[in-house]
Amino acid sequence: MKLLFAPASPYSSKVRMAARHLGIELEEVRVNTAENPSELVDANPLGKIPTLITEDGTAIFDSRAIMHYLDRLSDKRLYPKKDEKRTEAEVLEALADGIADCLLAIVYEKRLRPPELVSQDVIERQWAKINRSLDHLDRHLPKTAKKLHGGHFALAATLGYLMLRFPGEWENGRSALTEWPAKFAKHFRALPGTSPEGLNVSRRCFDTKKAGIAPGFLYQDLSSDQNFTPMPTLTEWSSKPRETVEPPRLKSRFW
Repeated sequence: MKLLFAPASPYSSKVRMAARHLGIELEEVRVNTAENPSELVDANPLGKIPTLITEDGTAIFDSRAIMHYLDRLSDKRLYPKKDEKRTEAEVLEALADGIADCLLAIVYEKRLRPPELVSQDVIERQWAKINRSLDHLDRHLPKTAKKLHGGHFALAATLGYLMLRFPGEWENGRSALTEWPAKFAKHFRALPGTSPEGLNVSRRCFDTKKAGIAPGFLYQDLSSDQNFTPMPTLTEWSSKPRETVEPPRLKSRFW
């Protein structure tokens, strides 16, 4: 099977984690949705990722439909068998995906609009939803044990996206939530290679202990998203001390 994806996409990340957890091998094909590649739009008229193409050419989208397809395909369960537990996992997945929706709305507001047309009101409304949701998660984190489910992977993907795009803007005061990725990584060793935060993007990373900035890393954008240099892994980031100094904001056109 073939998965059309983008490395920074939290929805793609969730599916890639789930497939590895289930032992399902996927041919991962990186696509740029902005270019509307025929391989993508011919399979998915929405032109969105992730899109899964099965052996018989059937296209499956969106990410939650793919997750449930993988669950049916594998002998290993991706969602709990008991109805109550399954509902909890599905609600957690919906919450994590909803946070990702809000984050992407902010990214696109900054990336696609001219600076003079960027709406701070829109951005603040999205952050209000995000902050309520993150506070809820910090108080009601899922139990993480050997039996991982779709909600765990959705949460890990969304936190990875926050680390990648919004370092220093969400962690303070949420110690339980910021420590969760390291706990999750103990049960899912493939995390660094599938999380958006583990993506080798075209950014130079500086240790903030040397730069005097917190709460993890300062990113300096370079010229092209097509060139890659190493970034710290999610587990490494999670072990860094949290401080209160705000990092400098990046220019929106690079997001």
